[in-house]
Amino acid sequence: MTTKHLGELRPALTGLGITSLASPEALIEIEAIAKIDDMQMNTTPTQSNLSVLLKMEAAINAHDIDTFVNCFAHDFVGEHPVHPERNFTGAAQVQKNWTALFAQVPDIQAKLITHTIADELGWSEWHWQGNHTNGTKLDMRGVVVVGLRENTIAWARLYMEQLAQVVQADILKAV
Repeated sequence: MTTKHLGELRPALTGLGITSLASPEALIEIEAIAKIDDMQMNTTPTQSNLSVLLKMEAAINAHDIDTFVNCFAHDFVGEHPVHPERNFTGAAQVQKNWTALFAQVPDIQAKLITHTIADELGWSEWHWQGNHTNGTKLDMRGVVVVGLRENTIAWARLYMEQLAQVVQADILKAV
């Protein structure tokens, strides 16, 4: 393992102007994060599980439905705890839902803001945006918690919501 020490990080941080703003405690935290990054880079299951989230982001941005659907287990379970009427099962339903979304929001783009994986449990923060063919905006942000199995998403709990400003603007357009 090639651990990055604070001494190695300091020149890069100084170049970014961070050390002048960061307390010694913050620099220690940065060093700890660097160690965690190194540990993850040397852990094959974490790397492969992590890659499914990156693969999913790339597939959304490329509008590649086949690659996107391959991120999910055939018996996938999708839950929306805040909107249980949206719950569904199966990779075939993932394909149906996202094929429709790609058609309705032809310029959809996804940004995987941050993520972490521990064993077979993942947490990710997303920002999805684009324009619906009817002229309204898609601007959703939220968290998706996933269960992983054999480098696929076996289940997910989606806490994604349309930004309030966009919902309000769409309501005002309709009036």
